[in-house]
Amino acid sequence: MAGNGFFNRPQDCKGVLYDSGAQGLVHLYFRQAVIGTSTITHSPLLDVYINSDPNVGRGSRPTASVSMSGKITVPQKCELKNPMITVPFGSIMSTDFNVKGQKPSTVQIHEETLYLECTNLSTRAKISLLFEGEVNPHDPTALKTTTTNGSVTSNNDDIAIRIEEKRGGNTQVISPGDRLSMEMNGLGNINSDSQTTLNIYPISTTGKAPKVGDFEATATITVKME
Repeated sequence: MAGNGFFNRPQDCKGVLYDSGAQGLVHLYFRQAVIGTSTITHSPLLDVYINSDPNVGRGSRPTASVSMSGKITVPQKCELKNPMITVPFGSIMSTDFNVKGQKPSTVQIHEETLYLECTNLSTRAKISLLFEGEVNPHDPTALKTTTTNGSVTSNNDDIAIRIEEKRGGNTQVISPGDRLSMEMNGLGNINSDSQTTLNIYPISTTGKAPKVGDFEATATITVKME
């Protein structure tokens, strides 16, 4: 019986070794600061081709492809350094509230400076303060008040609290729902800050004598970032 010449003979085959598995390092460079969360969409980085013949060009399809995607989150924070503001106006005669839209002549305007501190804001960041509260039914630019007399609390629509921004020599009324733009110092740095001064005082909304008792109003200030 004739054989093929290879039976029971050791054969030597020169194979080709391929590395399958490696590691690399990707450096990310940001051309501008990231605000909040930035999404990296599916981005191809490189293709891997395998060829067993050095004399033949690479194939049209890669053996493996490497891509990258993900999210980058930068912790940002803004806070008012005086989060709770209480303004005492003292004792005021009800008969002093006699001119509609004006404060009593016996009342001093209370000035309050708000100090805002932020971290990790970009140079394009826009910061504002949102003022929220119930409006007076006779004057929507002022805050509604309630009066407590003994154990009874009721609306006191003849009195409202007015808030104004004081900037330079000018004042601007801040109505409930208004946003106050803040001029930030140090944007693009780790820390940035700003401040503004408010005028706060009670006014008569009807020209009539209000209810007797302690009156109060509440407003909420929220920092908004864009």
